[in-house]
Amino acid sequence: MNCDSGSVKIGASSNIGYFTQDSSELKPTQSVIGTLREVAEYIDVGVGRDRFLTARDLLNKFLFPHRQHSAFVSTLSGGERRRLQILRMLMNNPNVILLDEPTNDLDIHTLNAFENYLDDFYGVLLVVSHDRAFLDRTVNFIWAFDGKGGIKEYPGNYSNYLEKKEQQERLKRNNSSSSKKTNSWKDESQKKPNKLSYKDQIELDRLETIIPNLENEKANLEEKMNSGAISDYLELEKISKEIVDIDTNLEDLTMKWLEISEKKEKLEILQKK
Repeated sequence: MNCDSGSVKIGASSNIGYFTQDSSELKPTQSVIGTLREVAEYIDVGVGRDRFLTARDLLNKFLFPHRQHSAFVSTLSGGERRRLQILRMLMNNPNVILLDEPTNDLDIHTLNAFENYLDDFYGVLLVVSHDRAFLDRTVNFIWAFDGKGGIKEYPGNYSNYLEKKEQQERLKRNNSSSSKKTNSWKDESQKKPNKLSYKDQIELDRLETIIPNLENEKANLEEKMNSGAISDYLELEKISKEIVDIDTNLEDLTMKWLEISEKKEKLEILQKK
């Protein structure tokens, strides 16, 4: 399938919010608070004592002073219009938010207010961004292009992703170093074991059983999450965290499996010589 083809199936309970870099949807002659009330009078964020937020509550949270609530949109600065765009999107009460370079043109105060809001957001957040600090604060797994036309998923935030990449590079360097020493092993090959130790073989058998089971469990959770049958944000959040935990476990187990499998493959090569 080409990159510009395919289809997207949206769940019945999905309400998608998209923060664009285009502010043309704002009407210059409309008041700031009227811009939000045009969408809704209040939203239900689903958590906490103050779960119901009015348009005025959101304006206050995002640093619009009371005197500015009735001002015309035409009087706002570029940064204030970006901030109002965020609020207009949030007034639709989405449970799926798509953000395309959201930190562009946002001042530090607006960015902090947005991050604070997202801390309590019980839904799916999909972000395209070059802002490492924003990604560290808001996401719990990374999709990264592998340079070969594929995409790999890494559990954790951006810092966790860089750590995993460094681990993979270290493993490659170690394997490369081991490969260069192969010639020096030839004379001593008869003295070295030509098969896995009992302990390694038991661990390999265990990993080859548990990894597929975890992958099936993850697939079942993802199917459940995307079925549209669950509308409770808290339940969706719980499932999402379970998926992240499985991903973290799978990453560690897969690294162990790779290490033992490569050891086994090298021993089998030596055995044939």
